[in-house]
Amino acid sequence: MKRLLIIVALTAGLCRVSAQTNSIVWVANNLSETLSKIDLATGMVETNALTLGSAPNDLVIEGTTAYVVNSLSNHVQLIDLNTPATISTIEIYQGMNPWAIALYDENRVFVTNFLTGNVSILDLESGQETGSFQVGSSLEGICISDDILFVSDVNFISSSQFGPGFVYAYSLPDLELLDSMEVGINPQVLKLGPEGNLHVVCTGDYNDITGQIDIIDIASMTVQESIPIGGTPWSLAFSSGGIAYLGAGGWEGNGSVLSYDGISYEILRGDLNPIIVPSAAMGLCISQSDHIFISCFPTDEVVEIDSSGNVINSYQVGDGPAVLAVWEPPPAVKPEPGLEITCHLTWNFPNPFNTSTSIGFFVEKPADVNLEVFDVTGRMILIRQLGTLFPGEHRTLFSPPEFVGSGILIYRITSEDNSTYGEMLYLK
Repeated sequence: MKRLLIIVALTAGLCRVSAQTNSIVWVANNLSETLSKIDLATGMVETNALTLGSAPNDLVIEGTTAYVVNSLSNHVQLIDLNTPATISTIEIYQGMNPWAIALYDENRVFVTNFLTGNVSILDLESGQETGSFQVGSSLEGICISDDILFVSDVNFISSSQFGPGFVYAYSLPDLELLDSMEVGINPQVLKLGPEGNLHVVCTGDYNDITGQIDIIDIASMTVQESIPIGGTPWSLAFSSGGIAYLGAGGWEGNGSVLSYDGISYEILRGDLNPIIVPSAAMGLCISQSDHIFISCFPTDEVVEIDSSGNVINSYQVGDGPAVLAVWEPPPAVKPEPGLEITCHLTWNFPNPFNTSTSIGFFVEKPADVNLEVFDVTGRMILIRQLGTLFPGEHRTLFSPPEFVGSGILIYRITSEDNSTYGEMLYLK
């Protein structure tokens, strides 16, 4: 009751955010080279909602924009999800076989290139590749934590032969090499875990060496633990409770989904007791309701399961579904009579978070905007003046002060005309 009263007090007389959103799962189909749309509210599927480039390999959503890395077309495709329609494509000339993408700020993104072993730097404002830097031999995973860029080199040799895997750390924005860490074989995916460490998905060599998850302590730049998960994991997502789920292939017969505790590192479902899905599990994402969506490549379907592995639904999509992402459209903001909407939230990510989280919001007209953060007792934790902002999407990074303990925090974006709020879970 106390928490409810605080939320009401913070928002009374300002604006209300509708709690109901219609979640969408977007699926990039590798073989048909199309984007499929799964409306979770209706269960309807639009199989070929939009044409993509050749061999789409990564899909990241920020606000109302999707970024698709088309590996054989050698470009990144920007998509307006409200339409959906292609906004633009950014050609990559200084690298070949782009693999994965990481968004740094409003204007700059980084893309790993598999064949050339370098990272391309893309400028969103100009729509151009503005540079690149050499890292290793065959790059795949990429992740940003605060002002550190992490990149993984799978060190591909041939067929099922790989050299030692490495993760490289670069400072942002100057891109100075901070450190390199040897990890397991074939480190394809990098993700920030709920405890603030970097989780490295090492797939193995598809033969004798099975998968493992290496945990890198970001502060010391060392591998502090390896989880012998087994199988051939190559996609990773975390639930709101910190449980990690991995798409782990299974090309003959059923597919496999593995899981472990992202904080204690206990294996929950390893290769000896996997969650079974109809066919090879490739991409994987998790909704706000903690339902897991797995793309089953051979059978052209996306399977929805709950946290126990029970199948909730199955959706037929395009040919060869590979990567997918959940989109939670911004909820409708309903102002009190007489107030004009100046800004609304696009929510924060990650949530829950350990060290920092990025709070997104959309400004409708030029306005002076502030960020305020409270704990559940109503104590003010932070007031930050964001300045005069122009129309468009904006993000601000929030890192809790030392005195703040774990728990729910309430944040509010205010302008001269209205306010809107959200909740986030801090795991210290």
